[in-house]
Amino acid sequence: METTTKYCTHCDREFSSQKALTTHAALNLQTAHWCKRCTRAFPSQTAITAHRHRSAAHHICTKCLARDFETEQQRKAHLQDIHHTCATCENSFANKEELEAHVRVAHLSCEICGQVFHDANSLGMHRDVHQERRVRCFGCAGRFARYSSMVAHLESGGCCCRITREMVKAVVLEFSGREYRMLDQTADKYLCPTCARKSASLSALCQHAERTPGCRHLTSAVGALAQLMEFLKHSMQQGDLS
Repeated sequence: METTTKYCTHCDREFSSQKALTTHAALNLQTAHWCKRCTRAFPSQTAITAHRHRSAAHHICTKCLARDFETEQQRKAHLQDIHHTCATCENSFANKEELEAHVRVAHLSCEICGQVFHDANSLGMHRDVHQERRVRCFGCAGRFARYSSMVAHLESGGCCCRITREMVKAVVLEFSGREYRMLDQTADKYLCPTCARKSASLSALCQHAERTPGCRHLTSAVGALAQLMEFLKHSMQQGDLS
């Protein structure tokens, strides 16, 4: 059985059989419809249109139909800028303002930079990127937008002061014994003093308080978590960590 690949030197294509090459060569190359991007000839406008819609080398605008982009990124940018089409669900809107409003509500997007997130928690964490970093780390010169981010930095062990998650927990345990119960030692969880919600870490508890309207008072000047932050800061400055 003949297995030699047949090759067209004119358009740089290979064919599996002599018959396929002969059929290809029968095209009138003077009147053929050429795809310059793929350097291929087609016998009709219908054939080349079908090729452009099927080929991974072509990215056709579903609104214009005639617009053909080299990359999918270019096509999506065109759809968003010209046709006000949502990149996530591909619904189109009358203008840019309606599109932006849709994305904010339907797809949890950042109102500042437009980045889209899959859940509200990720969006909330991202918003910290745009916040002024007023909270200074108790152990280094780092600055953060919220206490939850600063505490997460301490608990991760990444601070140059070398504090650990267990050291932070020991401080919370000492503070809890004085006035507020913030640790459930049986379940090894942190407790919200207001709603008793359990969190796996102090940073998660702080994040819960920062984002829950009914518990937000805990982070105010006289709130339990605000007082705990002062106690943690004092303990670190005094070296009272075990």
